[in-house]
Amino acid sequence: MIDYQVTINGIRVDASYSERAVREIFLPLLKKLAEIRKEKGRRILVMLAAPPGAGKSTLLSFLEHLTHEYDALPAIRIIGMDGFHRR
Repeated sequence: MIDYQVTINGIRVDASYSERAVREIFLPLLKKLAEIRKEKGRRILVMLAAPPGAGKSTLLSFLEHLTHEYDALPAIRIIGMDGFHRR
């Protein structure tokens, strides 16, 4: 297991991801997104939707962290949309 700690909206969040998930899901996803970006020759926008509290921000923060850990992956930027629906 890979333990990950991050502060999301001022709240400390502790998460754990299996090494298998990182190896078989997260890294292949990030590599595929890097390929798409390279093919298009520009930035791409990927959106993630799920119910509140499902762990979207935590997961995306972890994916951003992974891009800094692996030199073969280009860095990604996560943009929180919390509260976008409010006036």
